Amino acid sequence: IQLWGNRKAHDLRVYRVTKFIPMTGVTLPLVSYGGSSVLSTFVLFSIVQGFILMKQNEEKKVEKIRKSEARKSEARTRGRVPKQGAGE
Repeated sequence: IQLWGNRKAHDLRVYRVTKFIPMTGVTLPLVSYGGSSVLSTFVLFSIVQGFILMKQNEEKKVEKIRKSEARKSEARTRGRVPKQGAGE
């Protein structure tokens, strides 16, 4: 956690010097004091987590559909192949 904090602080310094972000008013997530900073960070994390869960659910649905189609295709293929010894 210490390395993550140091890296973020360094990144913020670089961004400030290069004028990508303002010199004041930008807080470190989950580090800076103040209710609005913490609240906005948690809201952002919640939104991102929601997107991740939606994507995982969608991937599970697609995987179920693929497995179901593979089973149906396999069953159709088995039905067409004549059984050995039955026609002799």
